[in-house]
Amino acid sequence: TITPMRQGYLFTPAFQVYSNITTNQVQNFTAAVGSYTLAGRISVAGVGLNGVTIILSGTGSDTVVTDTTGNYSFPILIGGNYTVTPAKQGYTFNPASRTFTNATGNLVQDFIGLPDLPDAPTLSSPVNGTSNLGTAVNLIWNASPGAVTYNLQVSTSAGFGTLFYSGTNMFATAYGLSGLQPGTTYYWRVSSNNTSGTSGWSTVWNFSTQQTITDAPVLSSPLNNAVNIPTSTNLSWNAVTGATIYTVQVSQSADFSSFVVNNAG
Repeated sequence: TITPMRQGYLFTPAFQVYSNITTNQVQNFTAAVGSYTLAGRISVAGVGLNGVTIILSGTGSDTVVTDTTGNYSFPILIGGNYTVTPAKQGYTFNPASRTFTNATGNLVQDFIGLPDLPDAPTLSSPVNGTSNLGTAVNLIWNASPGAVTYNLQVSTSAGFGTLFYSGTNMFATAYGLSGLQPGTTYYWRVSSNNTSGTSGWSTVWNFSTQQTITDAPVLSSPLNNAVNIPTSTNLSWNAVTGATIYTVQVSQSADFSSFVVNNAG
């Protein structure tokens, strides 16, 4: 039996058998370059990933980019040795690469893409340390590349031991926070999610709400329009909830253009 062989070629006929040879024999073979394909699909969570660079090395080298459905394909030589490796910024792949030796048929290799963990978002508004805000505040942060959703925490404690608000898997990059208490400092932070997991928390920022303006006190003594008051007397008024300091003014003119007393404490 005579069988011609050379890497990368097909022969016609594939072989020739002789038996009981009694004379000289001649057998010609026709050679043709032979090839197979090495093909596959790149997917993330079952969905084809386009734009992945696929690098072929070994007996031959080539580079292709996956199509809109995540598919790729290379022609390869019979008997060749090849390694195929996917690459795309922001992703890792399983397996990272695949090596084939002595290709004897069409080859298939699929890869699963795993997005890199997103970075923690950067906070945008209100600016860190802002004060005198109202009791409703719009919190805004910048989108994090590769993020799908976000988590938000708001607390009156810098250590976030207790939470005033906690939101998870939020698609927007802003949240309208309401029901805040006057004269209170709030701390907030945001993290990012994608199919690979959750980032760390952003830098913690804080803001403070404005102290509530108290009602004017109700005067108590001496009574309005009282006469014959001693030259040394006590002025008294009813306490106001939330007030910490009172200002007392006494004038001899109804428009208080000048003061006999103008004290705060």
